[in-house]
Amino acid sequence: MSSHIDKDNPNRWALIQNNNTGEQSIVCFGYVGKQGETELESGLPILSSYLTEQELEESVNTVAGDNEYYRNAVETDDDKFFGESGIYVLGLRLKKE
Repeated sequence: MSSHIDKDNPNRWALIQNNNTGEQSIVCFGYVGKQGETELESGLPILSSYLTEQELEESVNTVAGDNEYYRNAVETDDDKFFGESGIYVLGLRLKKE
């Protein structure tokens, strides 16, 4: 499995994981940026890329074992989410400190 998404790759959504299982394996996920402009390099063992945000959301929720994990991460501006979302409002709900 590659640890790189080059700037010409149409899959602009990424999930980066370590070798743990479930939610503990999720290091970060989100939008890499515009095709042709940005790329991503990860030194971690698992980098999966997706064509759509919906595909990424499904994968993240499956790994986490929680159907709301992705949405909650975006809407609470969790550190594990990077980039922007086209389906949820980033930071809509503040995390409880």
